[in-house]
Amino acid sequence: MGSSLFWYENWTGLGALYFLINPDFAIDGSINNVCEVVVEDSWDVDKLLQILPEEYVVHIVEKIKPSTTQDALDKPFWRLESRGNFTVSSAWNYLRRRQDQRNAFNKMWVKGMPFKISFFLWKVWKALGWIKVNTDGASRGNPGRSSIGFVLRNEEGNVVYARGKEIPETTNNEAEAWAILEGLSYCVNQQYIQILIQTDSMLLKNVLDEVWIAPWNVTEIVEEINKLRHRCTVTFTHILREGNRLVDYLANYALDFGNIEAAGFTDLDTHGKKIVNNEKMQCPYLRVKPKRN
Repeated sequence: MGSSLFWYENWTGLGALYFLINPDFAIDGSINNVCEVVVEDSWDVDKLLQILPEEYVVHIVEKIKPSTTQDALDKPFWRLESRGNFTVSSAWNYLRRRQDQRNAFNKMWVKGMPFKISFFLWKVWKALGWIKVNTDGASRGNPGRSSIGFVLRNEEGNVVYARGKEIPETTNNEAEAWAILEGLSYCVNQQYIQILIQTDSMLLKNVLDEVWIAPWNVTEIVEEINKLRHRCTVTFTHILREGNRLVDYLANYALDFGNIEAAGFTDLDTHGKKIVNNEKMQCPYLRVKPKRN
C-alpha cells in the first residue's frame, strides 16, 4: 500500500535511505511514506530527483515496482504490539495486569482498615502503576519554528496531563527527541516508575531500542533520555500518526496560539476534548489502518 516509511525503512533493498545518502544531502522531512512519491501507480521521477541523489533514483525506477492501493484492503492494527500484529501473549499480559489491578483494590480498601492506611497503600500502588505517554514534535521549515507535545494517560485511557509548548528552532528529528525527553522528565518528576512511551517517529523508536545508531544531531538528547530511563522502567513503542492526533494538535497549537497545558480532560480546549472523545468511540485496542488513495 506504499505505507512504508520513505527514509527509515528498507523498502529499496539497499537499507534505510536516511543512513545511506551523504550527510551533506538535505533530508526532505515533508516526505514520510513511499506512496507520496507515486502518481497514478507510477514513480514521480521529478520528485524523486528533487529529494534523492540520482543513483538511488535510477535504482528505484529500474528495480522496484511502485505499489498500488486501488484494490487494497484495510489492514487491522493491534495496538498492544508495536508491529500491529495480534499476539496471545500481549492480550494475556494486558488481562493479567487488569486482574492484578482488581486484586490490588480488593486488598487496599478493606472494611475495618483505617482510611489513612488504605489511602497510603493506594498512593504507593498508583506510583507503581503504568502510565502511557504519547509524544510528538513539529518543525515548520525543518529547521524552523518548532514545538513539542506530550500527553499522559492512565491504564483506563483517561488523560492525566497534557502539554504543548514551543521550543527553539530546530529540525523534525530533534523536536521528536525533545518531546520524548520532556514527557519522560515529567513522568520521573511525578514519580511514575513504569512508563510506556509512544512516538510516531520510527527513527527515535529504533535509536532508543539500540537498533539504529543515533544521528549526530540528536545524540545529546538521546543521552539525556537514557540517563532518565535508568531511573524507572520504560518501554518505547511506535504508533502511527493516526493514533497520535492529540499530541500533534497540541504541538501545532503551541506554534499557532501559544503554549497550552491541561491537568486532565476537563482542562483541554473544545477541539482537544473532541479528539479524545473520538478516540474513545473507537475500539481502544484494535483499530483499522486506513487505506491510502
